Amino acid sequence: MEKDHNKDFHWFDLEEDQFIQGVVAHHNDEKRIYVVTVDPDPLARQVHDRWPRIVGNQASITV
Repeated sequence: MEKDHNKDFHWFDLEEDQFIQGVVAHHNDEKRIYVVTVDPDPLARQVHDRWPRIVGNQASITV
């Protein structure tokens, strides 16, 4: 979900095998989620100047 410049909500519809790419960072008792963003297509740019990167289902990688 993303808010546009007017504070209206916009949800991201994903297919069953799609995910929003990001990383969870842990430091002491603090946890943060960082979402990978990309430039949106011209129609989506009117909502926001960044868009989450959508990826397909791939093998999980644990680091």
